[in-house]
Amino acid sequence: MNTLEIHTTQHRQGLMSNQRLHLALDYADKFSWAVFPLQPNTKLPATRHGFKDATTDPTRIHSWWGERPEFNIGIATGRISGFFAVDVDHRNGGDNMLLDLMQKYGQFPSTVETITGNGSHYLFRYPDHASIPSCKLAAGIDIKSDGGYIVAPGSIHPNGHQYEFEGSSDPFDGIAIVDAPAWLLERVIRTSQPLAGHSMAAPRNQYVDPDRVEELQAALAHIPADEYDLWIRIGLALFALDNDDTGFRLWDEWSQTSSKYDAREMGKKWRSFTQRREINPETVFYEAQQLGWMNTSVPQAPPVESLQIAPVKANSPQVIPDILLSPPGIVGGIATFITQSAFRPQPVFAINGALSLCAAVLARKVRCGRVRTNLYLCSLGGTGSGKEHARQVIKQIMADTGRESQLGGENIASGQAILTRTAETPNVLYQIDEFGDFLHAAQNPNAGGHKAEIVTNLMRLYGNTNGIFKGTDYASSLRESKALEYPCLNLHATTTPETFYASLGSRDLANGFLNRMLVCETPTPLPKKNRKANLGRTPENIIQWIRSIDALTGQGNLQGLNPAEPFEIMHDTASDQVMDAFEQWTEEQVERHIGTGVDALWNRAAEHAEKIALILAMGDNAARIEQQHAEWAVTFVRYWTQYLADAVSQHVADSPTQALEQEIRRLVGQRGAQGMTARELTQYSRKFKQAPPAMREAALKWLSNSSREIQLAEIPSLSGRGKKRLAYVLLEEEAC
Repeated sequence: MNTLEIHTTQHRQGLMSNQRLHLALDYADKFSWAVFPLQPNTKLPATRHGFKDATTDPTRIHSWWGERPEFNIGIATGRISGFFAVDVDHRNGGDNMLLDLMQKYGQFPSTVETITGNGSHYLFRYPDHASIPSCKLAAGIDIKSDGGYIVAPGSIHPNGHQYEFEGSSDPFDGIAIVDAPAWLLERVIRTSQPLAGHSMAAPRNQYVDPDRVEELQAALAHIPADEYDLWIRIGLALFALDNDDTGFRLWDEWSQTSSKYDAREMGKKWRSFTQRREINPETVFYEAQQLGWMNTSVPQAPPVESLQIAPVKANSPQVIPDILLSPPGIVGGIATFITQSAFRPQPVFAINGALSLCAAVLARKVRCGRVRTNLYLCSLGGTGSGKEHARQVIKQIMADTGRESQLGGENIASGQAILTRTAETPNVLYQIDEFGDFLHAAQNPNAGGHKAEIVTNLMRLYGNTNGIFKGTDYASSLRESKALEYPCLNLHATTTPETFYASLGSRDLANGFLNRMLVCETPTPLPKKNRKANLGRTPENIIQWIRSIDALTGQGNLQGLNPAEPFEIMHDTASDQVMDAFEQWTEEQVERHIGTGVDALWNRAAEHAEKIALILAMGDNAARIEQQHAEWAVTFVRYWTQYLADAVSQHVADSPTQALEQEIRRLVGQRGAQGMTARELTQYSRKFKQAPPAMREAALKWLSNSSREIQLAEIPSLSGRGKKRLAYVLLEEEAC
């Protein structure tokens, strides 16, 4: 929200909220505490996955509080932030209980302490060689640790009081979080143990939608907590939430309404529970309804005719514009050779292959201003769709023109391996199949730093074609860092759509990796076979063109002419106008999509078009970049960037829950006004069918109630007769 747009009545809150952004950043930066947003003036998470979204990443923190500066601040407790909290609730006698404990076992050492709305939090360092679960220590005293969170100072309590650090224990004044006293650790670990005969289970932290929590609280308010059998039944129902922190808290708060409440019995009984198929959270609603409760939060389904339904979008590109299949000059000639010699012709793959080959041939030899011919191109197609043919043709053409050594390996072992190879061959062309699996392996947290550096070095090399790139320094003098002069690495990748999108997360949008790539997908999963296909010899005009590029140096070697001063080709007036108009249009797209991640894709679109226009002009033996070269390049880049932007919003996810939401959004959207029921989602989506019921419900509730992207609607049968069906429909963006 822009400050100028804040209404006068919100001014004070806005000033305070701006402080929360800085506080959240400071918590993450100064203390390495993982933070996440809470709903304004509440303890309820504002993100889909609650404390599981907690991070120290300043970019994500800016995106949260930059968009909603009034959010409270949550800090995930436990090993992730390096501390656990003793939560003392004065309302339930926690202060007196703590005094009793300290008189018996010893005082707490001086540590960081926060003042909450109804008590205090004492923060202690998370031990290195023990696990501290969130649990109940005593009546009115909880332990907030793994799988839990606290509300941070600077936030506002529901009662209107502000959370703050106790005056003499503020970490911003240099007060450190200290080790917990031995007696406390001993008691916490003992208290959190199961009863004899039961094994210690892993923490149960299944995400529970905040709306679901509110519904359960409303239902529990209508159920008396005095009858033992019902007390146990409700406990088992809440245990089935698969979240010990939320489930136990709900059960404990409800149990306190009874005069029979015994805090010691609560934890003991909870740890004795096991899952029972016949009892689940719906049991709470059933028992409340038997006592006259009505769930007023369930909305009535409106008729589908009254809703604005989103237009149906295709799953993959259906019709490629003719102009994109006919690039001018040698690029078109190479693409034709690849297509006509393929057993399963794929013009989209052929064009990517032709562009990759020409970019590699021209690498370090030509430029337009600061733009050179390094491209990262990726072709998507299913297994057996013919992805490998373009790579084979490129290998043959490279061999026929003496350029075998310019081809990099078909796999990359480490980030340093890229730098070593690029130092030897600055215009290396990597052709990598199963690129999605390659990315997944490179970005796996357990893969090690040498793998993680692969993506980092690809990104850095992309933007360092106009100077000297210095690699990693090493402690050992035996591993000398190499300087890469004007590197111009090209990447020609192929993979399936499923593995490609599964390997990506929002980090790849935020860190700029994805916007360095142009990704194209075939509209034809299995093209008709060309039984007369024969690779044969490389056409002479292709060989002659490559040799003419070699002749620019008078040497024909792989180092090119002087890389600092390559052959420069400029735009003519008409092509300049085309590129200026496209750059202005992409800037508008960036503004329109700011903060969504899609803005990053459009940020480099003009640069991609400039590179491709340069390649086309050189492939046409033109003295300047002409209008036809610029127009084709702009059309190509605009089409495929828009495709990738749409695909990212449908497929790229950071968690199983988010992936499920995207799957629901995609499938429901494909059905248009006919919609899709939850049962049909189970039939048509393996991901939905295999998801835990709680995750399915959370995803549907988020899309319906929070993001308001889908709506349960009343839909007539196809015949117009009989009972109407209730199904989810995807709402048009403006209607959401």
